[in-house]
Amino acid sequence: MNYYQARISIETARLLIEMKKIYEEKLGVTITKGNVIMYAYQDSQWVKDWKQIQNEAITIKNYDIKPASQKLKVQISEQVEEGIKLLKQNLPTVFGSRSVTIGVCIHLILKAAYIKNVEKESECNIFKNESREIINIIDGYKVKVKEDIDVGKAIDVLALLEALEEEILRIAYI
Repeated sequence: MNYYQARISIETARLLIEMKKIYEEKLGVTITKGNVIMYAYQDSQWVKDWKQIQNEAITIKNYDIKPASQKLKVQISEQVEEGIKLLKQNLPTVFGSRSVTIGVCIHLILKAAYIKNVEKESECNIFKNESREIINIIDGYKVKVKEDIDVGKAIDVLALLEALEEEILRIAYI
């Protein structure tokens, strides 16, 4: 691994600090800025439309950034370095510009990773809560069916399915 150098904006430096904190909390270990960029690169692979990432508004903490923090010198893998080069080649056509700096590429990679780890994760947590509710409803109907079978009652399966459907739709559209 060789050193990779780039000039980054104050906003990108703040985003780098924020992602470092997120990854360190997730992993439970201290990591380097190079590791942050490599993890962020992997987390940015979901992006299909970089223009959407550029236009997405995110809010990060206002860290105090020293001018030296804008000169990035990190060790990253060859795969990530090649990925950044490829992004640098492809982004001008996406944005309709002549060129894009490496700093802009790193910014977009960090921003995509932030969206995935902060904003998308909260969407996933909402879905997990809804899934838990649906499982609880289905479990309740399983108990009803089991009780009716144990007692020897005839089960009106169609009525149970309709009631189940109503409850699930109620949760989905709350």
